[in-house]
Amino acid sequence: MQMFWAIIVSVILILIIYGIVNSKIQKRKPVSISLGNIKLKKIDEVFDPAKRYHIVINSGTKFENVKIIGFAEAVGGPDYEVVWSSRRWLILEGVDGARVFVSPYRVMWMKEAGKEPAINR
Repeated sequence: MQMFWAIIVSVILILIIYGIVNSKIQKRKPVSISLGNIKLKKIDEVFDPAKRYHIVINSGTKFENVKIIGFAEAVGGPDYEVVWSSRRWLILEGVDGARVFVSPYRVMWMKEAGKEPAINR
């Protein structure tokens, strides 16, 4: 009977170790996205805080020619998270210096101001 339990415990430990090793290997694999038969490569590009952007949030509101000047942490009591879904805010600054605080989770897309993409309609 002891041999039976030793085998069961050994199998469980081997499965746990296999799961840990497998998850580490999965994290190392590069992320790729496919469009049909075409694989797209990951490009390490981030926004430039010195540039101005047009930003659209999921409500359809468009902020034109704004700078992304940073993030702000919300300060509030325990009820704050119930009223506001985010404790972080993206701070946008317009040409006139007025600031807008937007939840970063609501940003749908952004493009560099002054650059029109080539879109065929």
